[in-house]
Amino acid sequence: VYTGWTGFAEFINVIANTAFTFLPVLIAWSAAKKFGGSPLLGIVLGLLLVHPDLMSAYDYAADPEGVGYWNLFGWEIAKIGYQGQVLPVIFAVWLLTWSEKHLKSFIPGNLQMLFVAPFALLFSGLLTFGFIGPITMTGSNWITDGILYLFEVSPAFAGGVYGFISAPLVITGMHHIFLGVNLQMAGTLGYVTLWPVSETVTLAQGAAALTMFFLLKRNKKLRGVSFAATISAWLGVTEPAIYGINLRFRYPFIAVMLASAV
Repeated sequence: VYTGWTGFAEFINVIANTAFTFLPVLIAWSAAKKFGGSPLLGIVLGLLLVHPDLMSAYDYAADPEGVGYWNLFGWEIAKIGYQGQVLPVIFAVWLLTWSEKHLKSFIPGNLQMLFVAPFALLFSGLLTFGFIGPITMTGSNWITDGILYLFEVSPAFAGGVYGFISAPLVITGMHHIFLGVNLQMAGTLGYVTLWPVSETVTLAQGAAALTMFFLLKRNKKLRGVSFAATISAWLGVTEPAIYGINLRFRYPFIAVMLASAV
Protein backbone atom coordinates (compact mmCIF):
# COMPACT_ATOMS: atom_id res chain seq x y z
CA VAL A 1 0.00 0.00 0.00
CA TYR A 2 2.75 2.47 1.00
CA THR A 3 5.36 1.71 -1.65
CA GLY A 4 7.68 4.45 -0.40
CA TRP A 5 8.30 2.39 2.74
CA THR A 6 9.09 -0.84 0.86
CA GLY A 7 12.86 -0.41 0.87
CA PHE A 8 12.95 0.50 4.55
CA ALA A 9 10.71 -2.46 5.47
CA GLU A 10 12.94 -4.84 3.50
CA PHE A 11 16.03 -3.42 5.22
CA ILE A 12 14.50 -3.95 8.67
CA ASN A 13 13.46 -7.46 7.66
CA VAL A 14 17.05 -8.34 6.66
CA ILE A 15 18.33 -7.15 10.05
CA ALA A 16 15.62 -9.06 11.90
CA ASN A 17 16.18 -12.31 9.97
CA THR A 18 19.98 -12.41 9.96
CA ALA A 19 20.44 -14.29 13.25
CA PHE A 20 17.83 -16.89 12.27
CA THR A 21 19.07 -17.26 8.69
CA PHE A 22 22.48 -18.21 10.12
CA LEU A 23 21.12 -19.85 13.27
CA PRO A 24 23.08 -23.09 12.65
CA VAL A 25 26.32 -21.08 12.83
CA LEU A 26 25.43 -19.66 16.26
CA ILE A 27 24.21 -23.05 17.49
CA ALA A 28 27.34 -24.81 16.20
CA TRP A 29 29.65 -22.29 17.88
CA SER A 30 27.84 -22.60 21.21
CA ALA A 31 27.56 -26.41 21.03
CA ALA A 32 31.26 -26.80 20.20
CA LYS A 33 32.17 -24.82 23.32
CA LYS A 34 29.77 -26.91 25.39
CA PHE A 35 31.14 -30.23 24.07
CA GLY A 36 34.73 -29.16 24.67
CA GLY A 37 35.69 -28.81 21.02
CA SER A 38 37.04 -25.93 18.98
CA PRO A 39 34.49 -23.08 18.67
CA LEU A 40 36.19 -22.01 15.44
CA LEU A 41 35.65 -25.45 13.91
CA GLY A 42 32.05 -25.26 15.11
CA ILE A 43 31.62 -21.97 13.24
CA VAL A 44 33.08 -23.48 10.06
CA LEU A 45 30.72 -26.47 10.31
CA GLY A 46 27.77 -24.13 10.88
CA LEU A 47 28.74 -22.11 7.81
CA LEU A 48 29.02 -25.35 5.83
CA LEU A 49 25.44 -26.25 6.77
CA VAL A 50 24.09 -22.95 5.34
CA HIS A 51 26.50 -22.65 2.39
CA PRO A 52 24.93 -20.73 -0.53
CA ASP A 53 25.70 -23.62 -2.91
CA LEU A 54 23.19 -25.73 -0.95
CA MET A 55 19.46 -25.57 -1.53
CA SER A 56 17.88 -23.67 1.36
CA ALA A 57 15.67 -25.70 3.68
CA TYR A 58 12.89 -23.18 3.00
CA ASP A 59 13.20 -23.64 -0.78
CA TYR A 60 13.32 -27.42 -0.39
CA ALA A 61 10.05 -27.37 1.54
CA ALA A 62 8.40 -25.48 -1.33
CA ASP A 63 10.03 -27.48 -4.16
CA PRO A 64 11.47 -30.87 -3.09
CA GLU A 65 11.99 -31.87 -6.73
CA GLY A 66 14.42 -29.02 -7.38
CA VAL A 67 17.21 -30.30 -5.11
CA GLY A 68 20.61 -31.22 -6.55
CA TYR A 69 22.83 -34.15 -5.54
CA TRP A 70 26.49 -34.99 -5.04
CA ASN A 71 27.53 -38.29 -6.58
CA LEU A 72 30.22 -39.79 -4.34
CA PHE A 73 31.21 -42.97 -6.20
CA GLY A 74 27.56 -43.93 -6.65
CA TRP A 75 26.35 -42.55 -3.30
CA GLU A 76 23.77 -39.82 -3.95
CA ILE A 77 23.79 -37.09 -1.28
CA ALA A 78 21.22 -34.27 -1.42
CA LYS A 79 22.53 -30.69 -1.36
CA ILE A 80 20.12 -29.35 1.27
CA GLY A 81 20.94 -26.66 3.83
CA TYR A 82 19.97 -26.59 7.51
CA GLN A 83 18.51 -23.10 7.80
CA GLY A 84 16.46 -22.62 10.98
CA GLN A 85 17.30 -26.06 12.39
CA VAL A 86 18.70 -26.85 15.82
CA LEU A 87 18.79 -30.53 16.82
CA PRO A 88 20.47 -31.82 13.62
CA VAL A 89 23.11 -29.10 14.00
CA ILE A 90 23.79 -30.04 17.62
CA PHE A 91 24.21 -33.70 16.64
CA ALA A 92 26.53 -32.70 13.78
CA VAL A 93 28.68 -30.66 16.16
CA TRP A 94 28.83 -33.57 18.59
CA LEU A 95 30.24 -35.70 15.76
CA LEU A 96 32.70 -32.93 14.90
CA THR A 97 33.92 -32.63 18.51
CA TRP A 98 34.16 -36.42 18.93
CA SER A 99 36.23 -36.80 15.77
CA GLU A 100 38.41 -33.79 16.66
CA LYS A 101 39.30 -35.26 20.06
CA HIS A 102 40.05 -38.72 18.66
CA LEU A 103 42.20 -37.34 15.84
CA LYS A 104 44.23 -35.31 18.32
CA SER A 105 44.85 -38.44 20.39
CA PHE A 106 47.03 -40.10 17.73
CA ILE A 107 48.12 -37.34 15.31
CA PRO A 108 51.45 -35.76 16.41
CA GLY A 109 51.21 -32.20 17.68
CA ASN A 110 53.23 -30.67 14.84
CA LEU A 111 50.84 -32.21 12.28
CA GLN A 112 47.53 -31.49 14.02
CA MET A 113 47.11 -28.06 12.40
CA LEU A 114 47.30 -29.67 8.96
CA PHE A 115 45.14 -32.75 9.45
CA VAL A 116 42.75 -32.48 12.42
CA ALA A 117 40.42 -29.75 11.13
CA PRO A 118 40.06 -31.04 7.54
CA PHE A 119 39.51 -34.67 8.57
CA ALA A 120 37.10 -33.75 11.39
CA LEU A 121 35.05 -31.52 9.06
CA LEU A 122 35.07 -34.16 6.31
CA PHE A 123 33.91 -36.90 8.69
CA SER A 124 31.17 -34.87 10.40
CA GLY A 125 30.09 -33.23 7.13
CA LEU A 126 29.70 -36.55 5.33
CA LEU A 127 27.69 -38.08 8.16
CA THR A 128 25.56 -34.95 8.48
CA PHE A 129 24.60 -34.68 4.81
CA GLY A 130 24.62 -38.43 4.21
CA PHE A 131 22.69 -39.65 7.27
CA ILE A 132 21.43 -36.91 9.61
CA GLY A 133 19.81 -34.98 6.76
CA PRO A 134 17.99 -37.96 5.20
CA ILE A 135 16.87 -39.22 8.63
CA THR A 136 15.51 -35.75 9.44
CA MET A 137 13.70 -35.52 6.11
CA THR A 138 12.31 -39.05 6.44
CA GLY A 139 11.02 -38.22 9.92
CA SER A 140 9.48 -35.04 8.57
CA ASN A 141 7.71 -36.95 5.80
CA TRP A 142 6.38 -39.54 8.25
CA ILE A 143 5.02 -36.82 10.52
CA THR A 144 3.50 -34.96 7.57
CA ASP A 145 1.81 -38.06 6.12
CA GLY A 146 0.54 -39.04 9.57
CA ILE A 147 -0.98 -35.62 10.23
CA LEU A 148 -2.63 -35.48 6.78
CA TYR A 149 -4.07 -38.96 7.35
CA LEU A 150 -5.50 -37.87 10.71
CA PHE A 151 -7.18 -34.90 9.01
CA GLU A 152 -9.00 -37.37 6.78
CA VAL A 153 -10.08 -39.47 9.77
CA SER A 154 -10.90 -36.72 12.31
CA PRO A 155 -10.09 -33.08 11.51
CA ALA A 156 -10.69 -31.92 15.10
CA PHE A 157 -8.39 -34.56 16.58
CA ALA A 158 -5.78 -33.95 13.86
CA GLY A 159 -5.83 -30.23 14.58
CA GLY A 160 -5.22 -30.95 18.26
CA VAL A 161 -2.30 -33.27 17.51
CA TYR A 162 -0.74 -30.81 15.06
CA GLY A 163 -1.16 -27.95 17.51
CA PHE A 164 0.48 -30.02 20.23
CA ILE A 165 3.56 -31.00 18.22
CA SER A 166 4.05 -27.78 16.22
CA ALA A 167 6.22 -26.05 18.83
CA PRO A 168 8.68 -28.98 19.16
CA LEU A 169 8.78 -29.27 15.36
CA VAL A 170 10.15 -25.72 15.16
CA ILE A 171 13.07 -26.72 17.40
CA THR A 172 13.92 -29.74 15.24
CA GLY A 173 13.48 -27.79 12.01
CA MET A 174 10.91 -30.30 10.77
CA HIS A 175 8.26 -27.58 10.49
CA HIS A 176 9.72 -26.53 7.12
CA ILE A 177 8.29 -29.60 5.41
CA PHE A 178 4.72 -28.42 6.09
CA LEU A 179 5.29 -25.31 3.96
CA GLY A 180 5.25 -27.45 0.83
CA VAL A 181 2.11 -29.24 2.02
CA ASN A 182 0.31 -25.93 2.62
CA LEU A 183 1.33 -24.54 -0.78
CA GLN A 184 0.22 -27.72 -2.53
CA MET A 185 -3.16 -27.66 -0.74
CA ALA A 186 -3.63 -23.98 -1.61
CA GLY A 187 -2.90 -24.68 -5.28
CA THR A 188 -5.00 -27.82 -5.67
CA LEU A 189 -7.83 -27.39 -3.15
CA GLY A 190 -8.01 -23.62 -2.77
CA TYR A 191 -7.66 -23.79 1.03
CA VAL A 192 -5.25 -25.04 3.68
CA THR A 193 -5.91 -26.85 6.97
CA LEU A 194 -2.51 -26.55 8.68
CA TRP A 195 -1.73 -22.83 8.56
CA PRO A 196 -4.73 -21.76 10.70
CA VAL A 197 -3.72 -24.29 13.37
CA SER A 198 -0.10 -23.14 13.36
CA GLU A 199 -1.26 -19.56 13.95
CA THR A 200 -2.63 -20.61 17.34
CA VAL A 201 0.89 -21.82 18.19
CA THR A 202 2.38 -18.49 17.12
CA LEU A 203 -0.08 -16.55 19.28
CA ALA A 204 0.43 -18.91 22.21
CA GLN A 205 4.22 -18.45 22.11
CA GLY A 206 3.71 -14.69 22.38
CA ALA A 207 1.13 -15.05 25.14
CA ALA A 208 3.43 -17.30 27.17
CA ALA A 209 6.35 -14.88 26.76
CA LEU A 210 4.10 -12.00 27.82
CA THR A 211 2.99 -13.93 30.90
CA MET A 212 6.63 -14.44 31.84
CA PHE A 213 7.13 -10.68 31.47
CA PHE A 214 4.75 -10.17 34.39
CA LEU A 215 6.15 -13.07 36.43
CA LEU A 216 9.82 -12.13 36.10
CA LYS A 217 9.49 -9.00 38.22
CA ARG A 218 13.03 -9.07 39.67
CA ASN A 219 14.92 -9.80 36.46
CA LYS A 220 14.87 -6.69 34.29
CA LYS A 221 17.03 -8.22 31.56
CA LEU A 222 14.77 -11.23 31.05
CA ARG A 223 11.69 -9.02 31.27
CA GLY A 224 13.10 -7.01 28.37
CA VAL A 225 13.74 -10.18 26.40
CA SER A 226 10.26 -11.54 27.09
CA PHE A 227 8.53 -8.30 26.06
CA ALA A 228 10.51 -8.03 22.81
CA ALA A 229 9.94 -11.75 22.13
CA THR A 230 6.20 -11.26 22.61
CA ILE A 231 6.04 -8.59 19.92
CA SER A 232 8.21 -10.67 17.61
CA ALA A 233 6.03 -13.77 18.09
CA TRP A 234 2.83 -11.88 17.38
CA LEU A 235 4.44 -10.58 14.20
CA GLY A 236 5.12 -14.18 13.13
CA VAL A 237 8.70 -14.87 14.33
CA THR A 238 8.53 -17.20 17.34
CA GLU A 239 12.20 -18.18 17.73
CA PRO A 240 13.05 -15.37 20.21
CA ALA A 241 10.13 -16.42 22.42
CA ILE A 242 11.04 -20.12 22.15
CA TYR A 243 14.78 -19.94 22.76
CA GLY A 244 14.87 -16.77 24.87
CA ILE A 245 12.09 -17.47 27.36
CA ASN A 246 9.61 -20.31 26.92
CA LEU A 247 11.93 -23.27 26.37
CA ARG A 248 14.36 -21.91 28.94
CA PHE A 249 11.74 -21.99 31.72
CA ARG A 250 10.14 -25.22 30.38
CA TYR A 251 6.63 -24.78 31.79
CA PRO A 252 5.71 -21.91 29.41
CA PHE A 253 6.73 -24.12 26.49
CA ILE A 254 4.59 -27.00 27.79
CA ALA A 255 1.72 -24.56 28.29
CA VAL A 256 2.07 -23.44 24.65
CA MET A 257 1.80 -27.06 23.48
CA LEU A 258 -1.28 -27.78 25.61
CA ALA A 259 -3.03 -24.51 24.80
CA SER A 260 -2.35 -24.88 21.08
CA ALA A 261 -3.79 -28.39 21.13
CA VAL A 262 -6.94 -27.14 22.84
